[in-house]
Amino acid sequence: MYDRAHTPGAVSISAKEDGFIERVKEAVDDMAVEVIVYCGSHSCVLSPQAAADLAEAGFMNVVDYEGGLKSWAEAGYDLEGEEADTVAQNLAES
Repeated sequence: MYDRAHTPGAVSISAKEDGFIERVKEAVDDMAVEVIVYCGSHSCVLSPQAAADLAEAGFMNVVDYEGGLKSWAEAGYDLEGEEADTVAQNLAES
């Protein structure tokens, strides 16, 4: 999904993969910087767990964008990616 559409500036690091925390530490050089995690929609349970795991690992400013990509698109915010416009329209209409 990330290649098709994502929030501007997002970096794709799957919380399901081994080494999730280490990969985030590599991508973020400051444990105090805001880290926002999100899923495709509000029904996903991965982003709340990812946020909790990051906070437990010492990240000080972790936010779970609970509405996910669907909520972002419904609000009319921009998306980036190969099919951003199409995905935004489909998410907003679903």
